[in-house]
Amino acid sequence: EIQAEQIEAKDAQPEEPKPTELELLKDQLIRLAADFDNFRKRARREQEELRQYGIERLARDVLPVADNLTRALSHATEDNPLTQGIKMVGKQLADVLASFGVRKIDSVGVRFDPACHEALSQQVVEGATPGSIVVEVEPGYHIHDRLLRPAKVVVAAEPPAATVVDETQQTE
Repeated sequence: EIQAEQIEAKDAQPEEPKPTELELLKDQLIRLAADFDNFRKRARREQEELRQYGIERLARDVLPVADNLTRALSHATEDNPLTQGIKMVGKQLADVLASFGVRKIDSVGVRFDPACHEALSQQVVEGATPGSIVVEVEPGYHIHDRLLRPAKVVVAAEPPAATVVDETQQTE
Protein backbone atom coordinates (compact mmCIF):
# COMPACT_ATOMS: atom_id res chain seq x y z
CA GLU A 1 0.00 0.00 0.00
CA ILE A 2 2.82 2.46 0.82
CA GLN A 3 4.52 1.87 -2.50
CA ALA A 4 1.32 2.47 -4.42
CA GLU A 5 0.77 5.77 -2.59
CA GLN A 6 4.37 6.88 -3.39
CA ILE A 7 3.90 6.09 -7.06
CA GLU A 8 0.64 8.02 -7.15
CA ALA A 9 2.35 11.00 -5.41
CA LYS A 10 5.11 11.04 -8.06
CA ASP A 11 2.53 10.95 -10.82
CA ALA A 12 0.65 13.85 -9.22
CA GLN A 13 3.73 16.19 -9.45
CA PRO A 14 3.78 18.23 -12.63
CA GLU A 15 6.62 17.32 -14.99
CA GLU A 16 8.91 20.03 -16.33
CA PRO A 17 8.15 20.64 -19.95
CA LYS A 18 10.88 19.40 -22.29
CA PRO A 19 12.39 22.12 -24.47
CA THR A 20 11.09 22.00 -27.98
CA GLU A 21 13.39 21.60 -30.95
CA LEU A 22 12.81 25.25 -31.84
CA GLU A 23 13.96 26.42 -28.38
CA LEU A 24 17.06 24.20 -28.63
CA LEU A 25 17.92 25.63 -32.05
CA LYS A 26 17.34 29.18 -30.81
CA ASP A 27 19.70 28.60 -27.85
CA GLN A 28 22.27 27.04 -30.18
CA LEU A 29 22.04 30.05 -32.52
CA ILE A 30 22.53 32.52 -29.66
CA ARG A 31 25.62 30.62 -28.47
CA LEU A 32 27.00 30.45 -32.01
CA ALA A 33 26.50 34.19 -32.50
CA ALA A 34 28.32 34.91 -29.21
CA ASP A 35 31.18 32.60 -30.17
CA PHE A 36 31.50 34.29 -33.56
CA ASP A 37 31.49 37.74 -31.95
CA ASN A 38 34.26 36.64 -29.54
CA PHE A 39 36.24 35.20 -32.46
CA ARG A 40 35.90 38.46 -34.41
CA LYS A 41 37.10 40.53 -31.42
CA ARG A 42 40.03 38.17 -30.79
CA ALA A 43 41.05 38.25 -34.47
CA ARG A 44 40.89 42.06 -34.50
CA ARG A 45 43.01 42.23 -31.32
CA GLU A 46 45.59 39.77 -32.73
CA GLN A 47 45.74 41.71 -36.00
CA GLU A 48 46.36 44.96 -34.09
CA GLU A 49 49.12 43.28 -32.03
CA LEU A 50 50.72 41.94 -35.20
CA ARG A 51 50.62 45.42 -36.73
CA GLN A 52 52.18 47.00 -33.62
CA TYR A 53 54.71 44.34 -32.68
CA GLY A 54 55.37 42.59 -36.02
CA ILE A 55 58.73 44.29 -36.42
CA GLU A 56 59.90 43.34 -32.93
CA ARG A 57 62.28 40.64 -34.17
CA LEU A 58 63.67 42.88 -36.91
CA ALA A 59 64.14 45.73 -34.43
CA ARG A 60 66.06 43.43 -32.05
CA ASP A 61 68.38 42.50 -34.91
CA VAL A 62 68.86 46.13 -36.04
CA LEU A 63 69.61 47.62 -32.59
CA PRO A 64 73.21 46.29 -32.52
CA VAL A 65 73.77 48.05 -35.86
CA ALA A 66 72.57 51.32 -34.29
CA ASP A 67 74.86 50.67 -31.30
CA ASN A 68 77.84 50.15 -33.60
CA LEU A 69 77.10 53.38 -35.46
CA THR A 70 77.08 55.21 -32.13
CA ARG A 71 80.37 53.57 -31.13
CA ALA A 72 81.92 54.54 -34.46
CA LEU A 73 80.84 58.15 -33.94
CA SER A 74 82.39 58.25 -30.49
CA HIS A 75 85.81 57.55 -32.07
CA ALA A 76 85.46 59.82 -35.10
CA THR A 77 86.66 63.38 -35.48
CA GLU A 78 84.01 66.05 -35.92
CA ASP A 79 85.57 67.74 -38.97
CA ASN A 80 85.67 64.54 -41.02
CA PRO A 81 82.97 64.35 -43.78
CA LEU A 82 82.67 60.61 -43.10
CA THR A 83 81.61 61.45 -39.54
CA GLN A 84 78.82 63.66 -40.87
CA GLY A 85 77.65 60.81 -43.13
CA ILE A 86 77.60 58.32 -40.26
CA LYS A 87 75.60 60.80 -38.16
CA MET A 88 73.03 61.19 -40.94
CA VAL A 89 72.70 57.40 -41.34
CA GLY A 90 72.32 57.00 -37.56
CA LYS A 91 69.62 59.69 -37.43
CA GLN A 92 67.80 58.13 -40.37
CA LEU A 93 67.88 54.71 -38.68
CA ALA A 94 66.58 56.21 -35.41
CA ASP A 95 63.77 58.00 -37.30
CA VAL A 96 62.71 54.79 -39.08
CA LEU A 97 62.67 52.85 -35.81
CA ALA A 98 60.70 55.64 -34.14
CA SER A 99 58.11 55.55 -36.92
CA PHE A 100 57.44 51.93 -35.92
CA GLY A 101 57.12 52.76 -32.21
CA VAL A 102 60.68 51.91 -31.14
CA ARG A 103 61.99 54.47 -28.66
CA LYS A 104 65.09 54.72 -26.50
CA ILE A 105 64.81 54.41 -22.71
CA ASP A 106 66.16 57.36 -20.74
CA SER A 107 68.72 56.06 -18.29
CA VAL A 108 71.48 58.34 -17.05
CA GLY A 109 70.39 60.34 -14.02
CA VAL A 110 67.12 58.46 -13.45
CA ARG A 111 66.36 56.03 -10.65
CA PHE A 112 67.19 52.40 -11.42
CA ASP A 113 64.09 50.46 -12.53
CA PRO A 114 64.56 46.69 -12.83
CA ALA A 115 61.63 46.57 -15.26
CA CYS A 116 63.66 48.40 -17.94
CA HIS A 117 67.27 48.50 -16.71
CA GLU A 118 69.84 45.76 -16.24
CA ALA A 119 72.47 46.65 -13.62
CA LEU A 120 75.94 45.54 -14.62
CA SER A 121 77.65 46.97 -11.55
CA GLN A 122 77.52 49.54 -8.79
CA GLN A 123 79.91 52.42 -8.41
CA VAL A 124 80.41 55.07 -5.75
CA VAL A 125 80.11 58.44 -7.49
CA GLU A 126 80.54 61.73 -5.62
CA GLY A 127 77.30 63.74 -5.68
CA ALA A 128 75.18 60.97 -7.24
CA THR A 129 72.05 59.77 -5.47
CA PRO A 130 72.42 56.11 -4.47
CA GLY A 131 70.20 53.98 -6.71
CA SER A 132 70.42 56.38 -9.64
CA ILE A 133 72.03 55.45 -12.93
CA VAL A 134 75.45 57.01 -13.50
CA VAL A 135 76.63 55.26 -16.69
CA GLU A 136 74.73 53.75 -19.61
CA VAL A 137 76.79 50.96 -21.12
CA GLU A 138 74.19 49.98 -23.73
CA PRO A 139 70.92 51.83 -24.39
CA GLY A 140 67.59 50.10 -23.85
CA TYR A 141 64.50 50.36 -26.04
CA HIS A 142 60.71 50.00 -25.85
CA ILE A 143 58.45 49.11 -28.74
CA HIS A 144 55.15 50.82 -27.97
CA ASP A 145 54.43 49.65 -24.40
CA ARG A 146 56.68 46.54 -24.42
CA LEU A 147 60.30 46.30 -23.39
CA LEU A 148 62.36 45.48 -26.46
CA ARG A 149 65.77 45.47 -24.77
CA PRO A 150 66.74 46.56 -21.24
CA ALA A 151 69.35 49.29 -20.83
CA LYS A 152 72.61 47.96 -19.42
CA VAL A 153 73.71 50.40 -16.75
CA VAL A 154 75.99 51.18 -13.83
CA VAL A 155 74.14 52.23 -10.66
CA ALA A 156 75.37 54.66 -8.01
CA ALA A 157 76.17 52.93 -4.73
CA GLU A 158 76.16 54.15 -1.15
CA PRO A 159 79.57 55.46 -0.15
CA PRO A 160 81.25 53.21 2.41
CA ALA A 161 80.65 54.25 6.01
CA ALA A 162 83.55 56.13 7.57
CA THR A 163 85.47 54.02 10.04
CA VAL A 164 85.23 55.39 13.56
CA VAL A 165 88.44 55.03 15.51
CA ASP A 166 88.13 54.69 19.26
CA GLU A 167 90.67 56.97 20.94
CA THR A 168 91.19 54.52 23.81
CA GLN A 169 92.42 51.83 21.41
CA GLN A 170 94.98 54.01 19.64
CA THR A 171 98.56 53.15 20.37
CA GLU A 172 101.11 55.84 21.02
